[in-house]
Amino acid sequence: MTRGELLEFLTERVKEFRKCESFIYKNEHLTGINEHCMPRAFQIDGTLVAFINYVGMYQGIDYALDVNDLNK
Repeated sequence: MTRGELLEFLTERVKEFRKCESFIYKNEHLTGINEHCMPRAFQIDGTLVAFINYVGMYQGIDYALDVNDLNK
């Protein structure tokens, strides 16, 4: 897997993950997030995008993923 393929893979997994709120609740013991303190979708998206861009930076790639790219 190339560095670019890694970032594309992570992006696709994030797109899937955004549809799985139940996964977050189910793993409250790991995340500390429950139905009563669920962050807003834009906060989650921003954090996930920042993480992927962070990984890209350490791979020497300016991936420049934007939150809007998650809706494509």
